[in-house]
Amino acid sequence: MKRAQLCLFVSCALAAVPARGADLAVVFTAPELASGMASLETMLQAEAEGFLDDLLAIVEEVVDKPLFMKAFTGAAVTSSLLSGHLATRDGVAFSVGSTAALWSADWSPAALERLGAIGTDDDLEAGAGVQPLLAQAAFSLDGLVPGLDAGLYAGFMDVQGSGFGMESFSAGVFTGLTLFAPAAGAPPGMVGWQGLRLSLGGGYSSGTLSMLVEPGPIYQTIPVDPDGAGPLVPLSTTIQVEPSVMAGVRSSVYGGRLLASTGLSLFRSISLVVGAGGSLSAGSSSVSLDSDDEVVVLGYLSSLVVTDGTIKISGSTAAVRSVLLSPILTAGLGFRVGAFELSVPAVWHVPGGIGLAVLVELRP
Repeated sequence: MKRAQLCLFVSCALAAVPARGADLAVVFTAPELASGMASLETMLQAEAEGFLDDLLAIVEEVVDKPLFMKAFTGAAVTSSLLSGHLATRDGVAFSVGSTAALWSADWSPAALERLGAIGTDDDLEAGAGVQPLLAQAAFSLDGLVPGLDAGLYAGFMDVQGSGFGMESFSAGVFTGLTLFAPAAGAPPGMVGWQGLRLSLGGGYSSGTLSMLVEPGPIYQTIPVDPDGAGPLVPLSTTIQVEPSVMAGVRSSVYGGRLLASTGLSLFRSISLVVGAGGSLSAGSSSVSLDSDDEVVVLGYLSSLVVTDGTIKISGSTAAVRSVLLSPILTAGLGFRVGAFELSVPAVWHVPGGIGLAVLVELRP
């Protein structure tokens, strides 16, 4: 079997984790031959099963990608840090939108060039995380403590296509205290300071990105000796598999953040915000593999086949877990029109995470 093709087959989305603790299985069912060919069918089964151990060993070797999984966890943490930045000084505020994040151990041009030429044997610290749909609500608690507000957020998405899938869930709470800002309801000027805001938030998020991988046909040539120890030399036959693998990368994260921010409002319609703080998060990433493909016999035995065989690869890898205590820097740009505001917050999860969100806010 061609090793390069097999590596591409089982590496799927270039993702996985150390094989130790993984629950992966390869199951082969031999083709069924015509009546009276039981001995040949048994030989075919025995010879074909002989390479399954080698196949599983290669699978385990290829899925040894701890840096890749660590990066997916970091990207999921970075994406979650874009939730819970909604604030209100009066009444209630709502927002809906999406977030996305990338994580890389090195953002240099050389590292990005290596990422563009990544192969199945490479293990790079690079990953991505998304929250396709995020809804938030914040409520003013100014009656209890001047400048205090609190809110909650939730996100859910389940989109499945013929060759791609995306699932996500997130939920959390947040609170903030705005100090030194103009009184709520005061007429805004052309340029105004928004005061100092201290915010605290935490929650849980999980997501699965899956894709269909079809690397093309894979061949294995095996010897079959119809007369056993007789005078006839063994004949070779070939089995062909054209794999179609659904691979999913799942990341789960929970944690919290503390942030201080400030900003300016310009021309009563534009807002600029910057902030700094820290986050403590714990997360894990793992990969699931699922394929069920026909095994086709080529050569002189092909005319004797009644039912094609199958080969299955299924299971999931052990999770790679990470605990991240990191500083964070934030920035945001907002455009307000009436009761609506388009908000574009960004976060740098030092040292490797960069995230961006696009949110539409409503303040009745």
